[in-house]
Amino acid sequence: MSVIRYLGLGLYSAETLGWILFVIACSSLIAGWVCDAVLDELGFGLFGNAFLCFIGMTIGLIAWNLNVSLMTTNAVMVIGIAAAAAFGCVFACAGVRRAMS
Repeated sequence: MSVIRYLGLGLYSAETLGWILFVIACSSLIAGWVCDAVLDELGFGLFGNAFLCFIGMTIGLIAWNLNVSLMTTNAVMVIGIAAAAAFGCVFACAGVRRAMS
């Protein structure tokens, strides 16, 4: 529980945190589908890309929340940060996969 407070997410109720995770999971499926279409055989499949998008979105939002509170940030900017972090994570992993092969 102290990790949640350290990251600045202690201000949210459990229901709000659940909705945040639900929205991130649904949007990571959509972003994973887009990444699968763009990367073709360099990708990790729909669910692999969706998992990497979920990890990227979560890390990106936590990193942003450490600097600026998400509650004071414009909603469009939060969506942009999450999307950029998701695509960045998948494309970085695809780049590593290509470099290894």
